[in-house]
Amino acid sequence: MPEDVDIEWQPLRVLTGNEAEDVKVKKQQRIMERFQNGLETAQEASIELKKEGLLSVDTEVLRGERDVDPIVNQESSEAKKDKNPKASAEKDFAKKAGSEKAKKKLLASA
Repeated sequence: MPEDVDIEWQPLRVLTGNEAEDVKVKKQQRIMERFQNGLETAQEASIELKKEGLLSVDTEVLRGERDVDPIVNQESSEAKKDKNPKASAEKDFAKKAGSEKAKKKLLASA
């Protein structure tokens, strides 16, 4: 086959708008997971997001002027404050129950 000939194929299937968005979300999630797990730096993740068309702005991280650390699994501030998990669970249930009667019953049984 001659080198100056290019063959272009028509796609067999065109994604709907929702399917295209799902693909973008999954790509972003995979990139962010690698960053969160320390497999790539913030700059590498930014470059990849830009290359995939998921990052449209030129950031300090992308230019290498600033580095960002991954967010580690952190306990919620409420969990840190409340050292009694049973009381915390009861409070959560009472909030969800919504009625004053349920709240009083739960607090009386504690």
